This record gives sequence, C-alpha cells and structure tokens, in this order.
Amino acid sequence: MVIDAGNLIAASSTVAFPCSCPHKYQRKDTNLLCIWSDSDLDPEYRPGCLESGDYAWDRPHPNAPPPNPNVQVVHGTNYCWAASIAMVNAKYGGDLSQDRIAYQNWTVVHPIRTEPEGDLGHALRATDPEIRAVLRWALNGTAIDYIPRFPPLSFTFEELKRWISQLDCFVGGVPGHCLVLDGYAELTSTTGTDIQVVYAQDPWLGPNWAHVFSYVIEGADQKYFRRHRQNVFDAVWLQPAGGATGRMQEATVTKDSDGDGIMDFDEINRFQSDKDIRDTDKDQVPDKNDIRNYTFHDTYCEGHDNDALDFPDMDKDGLRAENDCDSDSKDAVNGDGDFDGGEDIDGDGHNVIPRNPGPPVGRETCMFNPADSLLTVSVDKDVYMVGEPVYIVDIPGRYTRTYHANSIYNYELDRGCPDKKNDTPLRHDGLFATDAGGRAFKTLVHMCPAPGDWYLTVDVLGDFNYSEPDNTDPQTCWECITPCYILVDDFERYGPYIDSISRTWHDGYGYAGIEIGYPGNGTGSRVDIESATVHKGAQSMRFDYDNTGTGRNIFGDPITAYYSEAVRTFDGPQDWTTCGVKALSLWFYIVQPDANEPPIAIYVAVEDGMGHTAVVGGEHPIAPPFDTWREWNIDLREFSDEGVDLTNVRRMYVGVGDRNDPQPGGTGTIYFDSIRSYPRRCVPEQGPLADFTNDCVVDSVDLRIMGQEWLDGSLLGKPDLNWDGMVDLKDFVYLAGMWLCEQEFPCVRPCPIAGADESARCYVEFEGSKDLAKMYGTLKKDSWAYEGKKKDVERLDVVKDAKGRDAILIEYKDGRMLYAHCRDVKCCESEVETDTSWPHDVYAQIWCTDCQ
Repeated sequence: MVIDAGNLIAASSTVAFPCSCPHKYQRKDTNLLCIWSDSDLDPEYRPGCLESGDYAWDRPHPNAPPPNPNVQVVHGTNYCWAASIAMVNAKYGGDLSQDRIAYQNWTVVHPIRTEPEGDLGHALRATDPEIRAVLRWALNGTAIDYIPRFPPLSFTFEELKRWISQLDCFVGGVPGHCLVLDGYAELTSTTGTDIQVVYAQDPWLGPNWAHVFSYVIEGADQKYFRRHRQNVFDAVWLQPAGGATGRMQEATVTKDSDGDGIMDFDEINRFQSDKDIRDTDKDQVPDKNDIRNYTFHDTYCEGHDNDALDFPDMDKDGLRAENDCDSDSKDAVNGDGDFDGGEDIDGDGHNVIPRNPGPPVGRETCMFNPADSLLTVSVDKDVYMVGEPVYIVDIPGRYTRTYHANSIYNYELDRGCPDKKNDTPLRHDGLFATDAGGRAFKTLVHMCPAPGDWYLTVDVLGDFNYSEPDNTDPQTCWECITPCYILVDDFERYGPYIDSISRTWHDGYGYAGIEIGYPGNGTGSRVDIESATVHKGAQSMRFDYDNTGTGRNIFGDPITAYYSEAVRTFDGPQDWTTCGVKALSLWFYIVQPDANEPPIAIYVAVEDGMGHTAVVGGEHPIAPPFDTWREWNIDLREFSDEGVDLTNVRRMYVGVGDRNDPQPGGTGTIYFDSIRSYPRRCVPEQGPLADFTNDCVVDSVDLRIMGQEWLDGSLLGKPDLNWDGMVDLKDFVYLAGMWLCEQEFPCVRPCPIAGADESARCYVEFEGSKDLAKMYGTLKKDSWAYEGKKKDVERLDVVKDAKGRDAILIEYKDGRMLYAHCRDVKCCESEVETDTSWPHDVYAQIWCTDCQ
C-alpha cells in the first residue's frame, strides 16, 4: 500500500494488514424512536432529536461526518463507543446497530435510564467498564481484556503492531474518544526519519485515518492526523485471537408489523403499545402520534414546556399516552373525560391550541390538560313530541364540536338515563359521520316513540363498548312527551340573518335587511341569541331592556316608552288547552342590576285572536337572588279569567316594567329560556309543606319521618312545621290537615291548613310581592285569628316590613297589625312588628306557592 506522505518522501511503506473492519460513522442508525429527555436540564429545553429533517427522531441519521455539535446537537454525539463496538461486531459476522448497542448499555449494563426518554443514550458517553461489558455482549459472551494506560505510561508502537497482527482489529481509545485500530505502517523519509503510523476506522473523522506516532515536519502539506506524539492511545479492549462470534440483532429492530411507524422492538421493549395494533388504546390517535404529541408538545401547545418526563403519564394512572385513551384524566370525575382523539381531532400528534380560543374549524384541545373539554354530542332540542324526529346536529358558531375528522361513529339509543358499567357491550342502533373539520353532519337519530327520557350514546372509541370516556361527555338526554305538551319556544332554532331571533320575537330595536326591515315595536327592548348563559339546550334569548325613554331603534328613531317587551306572533291559532294543559312555565335569569338601578318587574302577556289581552306580573319588583336561573310557573287561569280565549292564542309577550302603568325605569339584561306549557305534574318544591319525601303527597312515609324526630329539638328540619324548635302535636295537627293532600302543579283542590281559608285559591309561585299581591286579594278578611277569636280585618296590603321584606300587611280594626312574609319559599310566617303583645305562638300559615 502506497502512503502519500506529502513532502515527506517515503523510501518505503509497509502496511502489515489491510483494513479488516467495515467503517461506521457514529450516528443514530435505526428507526427506533428517540425521545430523549433529562430532568437535570432546563425543563423548557429538550435536547433530543428533531421532529423532522435529516436528524429526525424516527429515522437513521446521515452516514457522514456530523455537523458542528455546537450548532446542531445530534443523536450520535459521544456515540463513538457504540459505533466502535458495532464495527468489531460486524468484523465477526454480527449486524448490531449502534442504537441497539446503546439500548443494551442503558437498560442492562447500566440500567439507570430504563424509560424510553433515556434508554437509547442520546449523545451520552459510556464509561470504560461499560464499554467492556457491552463489547462482551456484542461478541456473544467472549471475554474482553481491558488494558488502560495512565500518563506518563503509554502504549508502544510495537504493542499496537502486535495486537493488530493478532486480532485484525480491536477497540481503542484516545482521550475522550473511541475508534477501531485495524492497520499500521512504518515509513522512512529521505532524511532517514522513521514515521510510525497506526490506521483506524474513526467513527467521527472517517475511514482509514492515519495516527502518526513519530514524524518530521517538512513543508506545509501534512496528510497525517497528529493528535499527540506520545500517549495517543490510552485504552484498548481486546477480544481473543480466535473463537469470537458477532451477535445478530433481533429482527424486531427493523420490523414494523402493524405499519404504524414504530418498530416492533420499540413496542415490545420500550413503549406500552401493541406491535400488532396501530392504535393500542383505541383513542383514534395512532400510537406513534400519541408518542409524537408528548415528545414535541411545546411546539404545538403554547405555554407548555417540553419535559417529556411529565407528559407520557400526565394523569399518573400508570399508563403512558400510547396506552391511555384519556391521557389527562384517570376518570371523568378527575379530568375532562375526553378521549384523546376528541382533543387531537385529526390524530396527527399535534394539539393546535389557538391563541384566541373559539370554535373555528379544526379547533383542538390539549391531550395533557384536564381542565379543557370540548367533546360533546347534541341533539337539536331537549324536548320532543311523540313521533317528532330527533336529530344529531352541529351548527358552526353555535355549538362547539370535536370529533375525529371524516369519521363514522356508532351510536346507541335507550330509555332512561345512562347508567352502565365500563365494557358493557354497546348495541349498534345507527351511524353518523363528520366532515373534515370534525363537525357532525345533521343526522336523523329516530322518531320519538313513547313518552319518557331517552338518551344517545356515541361510541367515540369505536370499540363497541360502553367505556370511559365514552360514557361521560359523548352522550345527551332528552325528553319525549305526549302531544298535549306545548312548546312555546326553546330558542334552539335561531341562527344568523334570515333565522335571526329578532324576526320571530319582535323587539323595540328592530332589524334592517335588503328586502325587508322592521323599525321595532316602540319599546326599549333588544333581543339576541345567547349561548353562554343557558338553562337547557344550547341557546337562550338575551333580553336587554331600557326603560329610561331615551333609547333609539336601528334606524335612529327615538324610543320614549318606559317599558320593554318582545312579542311573538304565532303562525296560526294556538290551542293552549290541549290534553288538559294547565300551566305556562318560563325560565328567566336576571343579571345582577346596578345598585343605582330601579327595581325590576317582569311580566308575561297573552293575546287571543280576537284581540283580548291579559297581563300577569309587572306590578311589583322581582326579589333576589339574581345571576341564577329561576322558573316562573303561571296558572293559565290567570289569562282565561281576564277573557283570553286559550283555544285561540295569537301572540305572547314577555317584558320588563309595568305595561299597564309605565313609569320611568332603568336598564339591564335578562335571559329567557324554555317557555312551555304543562298538564298536571308533580313539582316537589310546590308540593304540600308536610311532604317531606318530595313525592307530592302527604302519607304514612311522611308521618314516619315526623315520628323519628318526635320531641327532638336537635334534628330539626322540615318536620318542625310551625318553627317553634320542637316536633310535637302542633306539628302533627298541621300534617293531619294535609293528610293525603296530593299536590300536582297546578293544584286542583285546596289543602286545608290551620289559620287559612280552605276555599282560598291556589297560586303557583312566590317571586317577590307580585304573588303576595295576587294572594291577599283572595283571602277572606275574617280568616285571621288570634287568641281563638275572629277579628275583623281593616286593611290588607303589600308592603315592606321592618326588615325590608316583601310582606302582606294585615291590619285589624282594633289597631293590631300583622305582617306575613315568605319563609323558605314554602309558607309564610306571620310576625308582629308594631305590637309586642301578640303571643309568639300565633302563626298565620300562608302558602305562597301551594294551596291556601
């Protein structure tokens, strides 16, 4: 072999043995996944492989000299020891990869990095004893002789010549680096200087690199690598001269049985995935993309660091994300309950979180944040008539839906409310599909077959089982009722433009359009759709009122009215007496008014086809609480008694203020929802006072509860009907007066109570003084007694008592006065405010929400 010595003219050159080991650059050389991380480093910096490019986490890196490590940290930095072992292994017939060799060191020889975050030893150097142990393993148990040299001692050229001659090649070390020695040469220059050269397969610098032991510098063109004149090599690892064989690598290192991009070796040994299943946890995020998500998480989730030591098992349930269908919660109670494919919609391993959260197409949430939740299933209404179609719906901008894009889902229908155990087989009732953005196409589920509660469960995991998180968010319940139910409006069908709610509920602001416009009804109202503050379903009606008389409509015209109302004109006559319908129910939510605003009074008015109108409410302000949903039940006789033909209802009004006697007022916001009518029904909060079990009837069960607290003042609750601190015969008298008094709303017969007139009319709700006003007009003036004698009542009125509560003032002819106010929304306790001579055990029971 001719050696080019440059200006050193070689008189002779001899290479004892040609190179006998195949050269390998130190690098990541397999498709095994590198997800390296180190808790000792900055948790917001993860120096592992990149997600894509030449130095990606999931592919072999280029078989070439690596770039400057100060510019790009690469997997193979400090991998010289593994590359050197791989070369000697190949010399003896083996095919071990550097990644497999590194895995052996960090999981068996030095098992301190047994998790996938460290088990490939990304950029980690091995110690001399570790190199010896791994080399022995790579040569199928062959004994390895490890010889170090410590300064000032060093190997002689003769020693290296002898070992190369005996072994062909072996692993050697220079300070901070490993290589394979496999040749030597002795040259003589024209000056007679001996040049001693050792050839190496260097995994960093390249093949056949010459290491010079002694030389003379003549000229500028020196082709020899001159690291040190002495002590160039500081360690050698020597296998025996014969008998060694190279270990063959497992076929699983290069095999991908399920084609998911993860080698079988990774799935068997490193991760919790199944080599034969692309999506082990069936969460619709393939295994590799589950791993990709926690490996490169901070790239896609703003505000999260990239410490993979946390993300693989964020919920600490013992399952890594590739085997955990809901990676951020152990169960639906302690997390969002959303399967991972419902948060990473397209299953690509990238949770794209927008800076400004909203419902754009393709919005995703974070697989590792238990506080977010978007996975839902909705039908188009919450109440249906028997025979009415039920649809799965998804209206952009109104509902926020996340499913897997372009997918088909199984669903199941059943009665009652969902109460199934995990792994209960899910029967298959139908399918619905989604578009590319993960939105559900409107799909007919079924026709409501019979009265009762029904529910829909969507098998989002596609496993045909009822299992978490399938049985948390992806379901919805609705009510199927008989046709006698009248749905006035649930506000679910309104949308933008032509479907705007203001075109159905005419307000004072009006609307404009290309073809038509409406200047408003002359009052201070403005309506819109609300999706955040909702009682039931997905939408309610926002009602902004301005009773100052200073507002303007959409065309700029002044509004001088001191009340605000919205009116709906029905398409045809409405019969509100069908099937015994008795009550109108309306839910409202009053936003806490400013302290300087006047009191709020709301009303409902109904108009028939002949123009007869009756107004309920509006005279007296609504008492707190505010900022909460409250139901207003109205006896339909309130309208019919005023001459309205309930078989021919033409319009309905909702408003704020006194429609019959408008007075200057304030401004604010109310939400209305779920306007409907009901036949007789059990409403426990409006049942008899002695109905302790809330089944709307007073019977032996309630008597037993009273007996359990008999003469006991320590467990006082509902059985203490007269609030005297003791359950005794006085309370029994009240219970006996209600015996078998079955209360269904609206009530159909009076419930006799001591101190109240048995013929007094039943009223449906207490909402401040407006209901007290209705009530006191029906009471007989001689029905109020004290000291066992009837007293003539001089005056009944609705006033504020000394404590600022709405109350009925009962003034007797002898000057004594009694205030009755509501207590616990069940009945009213009478108190004396002006005359302390009244006995304290005298109570007038006024049922504000029940029978008199």
